[in-house]
Amino acid sequence: MLVTTRFTDLDSIQTKDQVVAYAAFRSEFIFDNSVTHGLNDIEGARFKASFEQYDCPGQSNKNFGKLTVDARYYQRIHRGLTFASRASFGAFLGSAKKNFLLGGMDNWLFNSSSRNGANNPLKLALFYNNSDLLFVRYITNMRGFVYNTQYGSNFFLLNEELRWPIIRYFYRGAISSNFLKNLQLVAFTDIGSAWSGLNPFNSSNNINTQVVYQAPFTATVRNYINPLLIGYGGGIRTLILGYYVKFDVGWGILNFKVQSPKYYLTFGYDF
Repeated sequence: MLVTTRFTDLDSIQTKDQVVAYAAFRSEFIFDNSVTHGLNDIEGARFKASFEQYDCPGQSNKNFGKLTVDARYYQRIHRGLTFASRASFGAFLGSAKKNFLLGGMDNWLFNSSSRNGANNPLKLALFYNNSDLLFVRYITNMRGFVYNTQYGSNFFLLNEELRWPIIRYFYRGAISSNFLKNLQLVAFTDIGSAWSGLNPFNSSNNINTQVVYQAPFTATVRNYINPLLIGYGGGIRTLILGYYVKFDVGWGILNFKVQSPKYYLTFGYDF
């Protein structure tokens, strides 16, 4: 396939558009032996690995690839009570690595994002070509944190959920109300990190390195903070007006300190 990006500087009509064209391909491997018993009620295993490569003819310094792996297992415990696990990993490769943005949940209403850091991929500034926004990928669920709390060319994420269909667990008869039939309580823990460099614990990666500019000097500061984001909390899910609605409350642990709770109103199933 052919992919192109175009950057137009609206503040200068004399500046030519910057256009980059890529020849790209994508390959996937999927394994799925899961069984769906109802909305957000799954049993079994799922696995997906994908690889994408983008090559810019004549400009090899713009080439990059993306590898992602996602494995999920749903263990039914008793009468619909299910323990759901997901482990995922990703890495951008090549000369022009892009970024994964870790934090938040999919389809989060009233969301917020972090824009801290000199090299933040969500940076907006005059004359700054931010075409890479087309290739960044949001990594969720990382509850207890806002979007883009951490970013980097690599990530890993572990999600654990205990899902309890409270009405169906105690009542075995027919339930006519979609609200009650799909009512589900959830307890969760999320652990993850996004970084650029050898590994998240390396002292020279972007998590532990901060560049401070104070003309005419530039200083590099090593922070040596804990690179792991940890979130925990609970939530409720059900069907409302034909939409599967989720409400979660998550507390994040950042550098060994518990943060103020974050509230998530979202749409969608599973993780």
